[in-house]
Amino acid sequence: MAVLTLHNALQEGDLSANRLSGYERSWRKKNSSELKGESLAREIYKRLGDSQINTLISRAKSSGIVDSLMKDNISFDWHGGLILKVLKAGLMSQASRLLKLPTRR
Repeated sequence: MAVLTLHNALQEGDLSANRLSGYERSWRKKNSSELKGESLAREIYKRLGDSQINTLISRAKSSGIVDSLMKDNISFDWHGGLILKVLKAGLMSQASRLLKLPTRR
């Protein structure tokens, strides 16, 4: 993405901040949902205490999600797929209940 933006800017002879800002717009458009999901998960999980984390891990194991994740190719850099699986397994709502956070309906 950055290389393409720079390549196009060089070909057009326009290295202005406005022209190069296309990279920022492209990057944000491509990654915004990933970043929002990671931010939500981080906000919930950073509030958990040790016993709450242990409870969630136990529930993840008993629900089969741990085995499922071990079979999948989870990317270290892209967490959206992992977060989606956690949401589908209901672990985020369980974390919210453990913290007594309001849930969206």
